[in-house]
Amino acid sequence: MTRPLDEREALEVLEQFPYWFHALRGASPGQVARFAAAGLRGARLLGWPDDGPAAALTALQDAPWDTAKLGVTSGRLYVCVPPAARAGAAALIADTLAAADAAGYRYLVTRLDAGDLHVVQLLEQAGFVVVDAILSQYVRTAEAAAPAAPPDVAVRAVRPDDAAGLAALAAAAFTMSRFHSDPSIGVDLGRSIYREWGANLAGGLNDLTLVAELDGALAGFLSCKEMTAARASYGFGYGRIELVAVAEAARGRGVIDALTATLLVEARARTWEVLGIGTQIANVRAIRAYQRVGFAPGDSIFTLRRRV
Repeated sequence: MTRPLDEREALEVLEQFPYWFHALRGASPGQVARFAAAGLRGARLLGWPDDGPAAALTALQDAPWDTAKLGVTSGRLYVCVPPAARAGAAALIADTLAAADAAGYRYLVTRLDAGDLHVVQLLEQAGFVVVDAILSQYVRTAEAAAPAAPPDVAVRAVRPDDAAGLAALAAAAFTMSRFHSDPSIGVDLGRSIYREWGANLAGGLNDLTLVAELDGALAGFLSCKEMTAARASYGFGYGRIELVAVAEAARGRGVIDALTATLLVEARARTWEVLGIGTQIANVRAIRAYQRVGFAPGDSIFTLRRRV
């Protein structure tokens, strides 16, 4: 049986959990636990077992953005089962899904490190479907080799009047995601979601959005946000690239290099010591592009969802 947990108990479990996604290399278990716990604030925490110290936990968190886009009450599920607690994983998941159903969630999405296959398989048995697989890469900004930006690619900060162009480019460029690959959502709605996402970047959605132009025309964009929990948890700033797109006609002309060169300048000015990016593992071209400027693989992640 499970029981509610408080934040202190959750932190103790997280310190024993080696699979938190987006954990930075070289960070201590305590640093990763604090970073993870910050992301769980406000979530409903359940621990297993119900007597004595908790050995594993789950968290349910409202996902209002997904709810608005999908038209059903949506949430995020986190499953943290340290290896020593695997015997209770199935029961913990079953109790958590019962609680999710009782709370009215009809769509749940979760991300798990690929090393946590035991829990991935348990979630599949419980009705979850894999809808995405991502490779995360990281670079220390002080060590990154800034690429040579082609002189004909101009990079500038985003403006409100970029909304239509970014919307169209995002809808066309992004064809792989947890939305596109989910048969219950489909390509058309996935494209619509990214169209709106691109437009929102022009309204200041993220901390930094850069636009690249060739001959005065939109050629690509890059958008990054600060992982705000990192400064208190890791002791330094951490920026994560959320979206990068290049117009089809501009591919092969150094747009990514130009955007990344400017990003590195901006990141250092903002004291982001680390930059991270997650890319669908099928997008080998993009993975290689970031490896050329010093990004190195750090973790691989499965995205799963359950819809009832």
